[in-house]
Amino acid sequence: VIAITGFVIWGVASRVSGLLIQTRLYVAFFPAWAVLAGVGFEAIEILRYAAIRFSRLLTVLIAVMFGMGLLSLTAGLVSNNPALYILGLEDQRSYLGRTLGTYAAAMDAVDNLQPGARVLMLWETRGYYCQPRCDSDEIIGRWYDDAHSHATSQEIIQAWHQQGYTDLLIFNLGAQFVRTEDIPQEAKMHWSVLDATLAALPVEQQIGDGAYTLYRIP
Repeated sequence: VIAITGFVIWGVASRVSGLLIQTRLYVAFFPAWAVLAGVGFEAIEILRYAAIRFSRLLTVLIAVMFGMGLLSLTAGLVSNNPALYILGLEDQRSYLGRTLGTYAAAMDAVDNLQPGARVLMLWETRGYYCQPRCDSDEIIGRWYDDAHSHATSQEIIQAWHQQGYTDLLIFNLGAQFVRTEDIPQEAKMHWSVLDATLAALPVEQQIGDGAYTLYRIP
């Protein structure tokens, strides 16, 4: 019942809004699916056809999948090489820059803002090394809410100012990805309002070859 309910909610929600198709929003249902998978595996163990044991085939398949996952984790560990930082051979800023890329550079830019600055983030779900002065875009829905609630770009900027935000950090690559996925006419309207809003904001810094842009909210 839990598993079927989860699938129904996921299916209906993803039809209502493309943002609600994200797998991470339904992690709470995964344990029920795992239980069903375990019961299914136990049932398959008794199935045989001639000399074929389906349980052995399934066991091999599961082992291969876990092996590939372990290989991927190991490759990532070797690539990031955290031992350099743990042993004191590399400082924290260098390690974060090497492993987090342009995100680390964006956080450095936020750290260099004036005291008391409060940053609104769009299309960036991460808030590490930035909170509590930053509000991240956890479900990638902040812009849609603002575009629905306010008719013009000036009203949106005024609302941000009234909420205490002094700066805007936009993840351009994330916005471009979502923009290519949005087809409905209403979404096109949202993007035109976004373009007008960003055009009205002073640019403070371009980060990582345009991956991020930091704006000042007047």
